[in-house]
Amino acid sequence: MRNRAWWILACLLMAAQASAQSADQLLNELSLFGSARFISMQVQMDLTLANGTKSRTLDVFIRRERVRTRGLSHVVSPGFLSSMKFLSLHEGGQESSWIKTSDGVRRLTDANGSERIFDSDFRAEDFMTVSVSRFSFAFLPDASIDGLPCIVIEARPRDAAGYARKLFYIGKADLSLRGMDYLDSQGQLLRRYRMTASQSLAGSTAPLTAEMVDLRAGTSTTLKVLKADVETPLPDSLFSRGTL
Repeated sequence: MRNRAWWILACLLMAAQASAQSADQLLNELSLFGSARFISMQVQMDLTLANGTKSRTLDVFIRRERVRTRGLSHVVSPGFLSSMKFLSLHEGGQESSWIKTSDGVRRLTDANGSERIFDSDFRAEDFMTVSVSRFSFAFLPDASIDGLPCIVIEARPRDAAGYARKLFYIGKADLSLRGMDYLDSQGQLLRRYRMTASQSLAGSTAPLTAEMVDLRAGTSTTLKVLKADVETPLPDSLFSRGTL
């Protein structure tokens, strides 16, 4: 009887480990801007604040390879914000990221992954790869986002992150990132991301428009892709800290 109990426990542990690994692999392929190998986009970012609205235009570049992903976002308009950049490098499970403002360049850590990007409702971690080194994962029952069936993965941060857990909604038909919910320890929704309109790029689904809402602050940020190029290769030198 005892041997049978140990066998059942071992099977459960192996199943849990396999699920976590599958979740990690699935999330590792996700990005706010799609899964093409090379992505060059111009994106309009509109901020709705408590006291009015603001708008920025961004250039976004992503280079994705089998074991590493690199991303650079740069404010190009208005001109007085053109020094603002965000660089993220993911390789071999390790993440490095830097933010540039008029005050200079700073390296970000897991502790400041919740830092706002370009004064918006998006945080640094929203632009970064999701890795098992920073989260533990679990599959939840499937759900629907705007009528689309989605796989749901719960990610719990291993360190303090300003929220207790994050839910990823991944389209079952195309494995695109359809939504994210950030919840506190009481299950209250803190922030919510949704892809509100999509387009096909290089055979994969990418956002045409998207929105992030901060329910505590009563603010929101919308993204609209103005143009996209997934054919032109992007050199490694574009994603160098020395170019910030």
